[in-house]
Amino acid sequence: MRIADHLSDKHQLSKIEDLRRNVSLNLSLNKRVQEFMIVYDSAAILSTFLIEVTGALAEDRSCL
Repeated sequence: MRIADHLSDKHQLSKIEDLRRNVSLNLSLNKRVQEFMIVYDSAAILSTFLIEVTGALAEDRSCL
């Protein structure tokens, strides 16, 4: 095997390893984003619920 071929193979292996790390990182980040969106959606639902409850309580007090 020529030295140039050997270096080229090592370079290709390095690029493949870099791609594998990037894919792994992207999958990890995607999972984190999905977890964040679940928490964000839950907080938005809770916030809407609290606004509605507060509004209903205010209406009830105004009737007294």
